[in-house]
Amino acid sequence: MEQLAWLWVIKNSNVKDNLMDRDREWVSRMLGEAVIDVWSGLPQDIQQKLFEQAVLTAGSADEEDLRERLAKFLHDHHQRTARHHV
Repeated sequence: MEQLAWLWVIKNSNVKDNLMDRDREWVSRMLGEAVIDVWSGLPQDIQQKLFEQAVLTAGSADEEDLRERLAKFLHDHHQRTARHHV
């Protein structure tokens, strides 16, 4: 009986962890979309902080490639620079 109780605790703990992970992914996606939408209106120091945090969070082995990809994406979607590509 005690083994069943532990199995229940472990199973429910894993379910809770999975739900928290999904919530975190959802919040990250929503905040990420919001940041992209308002990027051009953010002060440059905030843009820099967000950019650097994104690079740190990704933990990519190829940091330079990640920086280039992020910069290109933001440049292509930035209101002031995207107009020049139309």
